[in-house]
Amino acid sequence: MSPEIAAIIVALIGVLGSGGLWTFLDNRRSKKTVQEQAQTDAIIALARIELVRESLRHIEKGCISMEEADALEDLFNPYTVLGGNGNGRRLYEQAMALPRQVGRRKPRE
Repeated sequence: MSPEIAAIIVALIGVLGSGGLWTFLDNRRSKKTVQEQAQTDAIIALARIELVRESLRHIEKGCISMEEADALEDLFNPYTVLGGNGNGRRLYEQAMALPRQVGRRKPRE
């Protein structure tokens, strides 16, 4: 083996073994984790907005249809799995406790 190739191999082993590469890769993974957390936070915020808006609409109306209750539950379940709670949960529970609307819904205007 030529001395140049041996030097290159030793240098590569030194770089890989020194932790520099591993530190770089770990930092890169950490940045991705921060981005993923930001995306989760944004999804929770959007779900909270919709959950609060829809819950308040039903509370003001004084009733909720079975279909609307199912849709509200479909929004609430992933919201809680992602870590949402607080006002969203309180209003959801109030809306779900409303009497169920019987008959056909009037179309939205």
